Amino acid sequence: MIYQLIQTDTCRLSIRQRCKIAKVSASAYYAWCTHADVESSEDRLLEQVRQILEEFTGYGYRRVTKELNRRGVMVNKKLIQRFMQQHHLQRKQNDDSSVRPIRIMACRYIRIVFVRW
Repeated sequence: MIYQLIQTDTCRLSIRQRCKIAKVSASAYYAWCTHADVESSEDRLLEQVRQILEEFTGYGYRRVTKELNRRGVMVNKKLIQRFMQQHHLQRKQNDDSSVRPIRIMACRYIRIVFVRW
């Protein structure tokens, strides 16, 4: 691609001059450079998230976010949640979510009865 030629060119011309010769805007070249950096950082983040999910199988996006922050990768939970959804890495919910405890007072003891809603 033309942007790769501009990037690897070893002559003494500036980036703007190389872009002008190639008939490409400098802003398009710089956008291409940053886009390549974002893709590589997403690949690294995906590897780290998968590694955490292999170590800790029950972790959801909140715990994954905290673990990444402990490891020095500063990301917020919304990014990790969206990232895990896009790559189908969401933890499966247990079917026990429909069971709610109800407390019943009987004599002096408290019994906990589980009722399915």
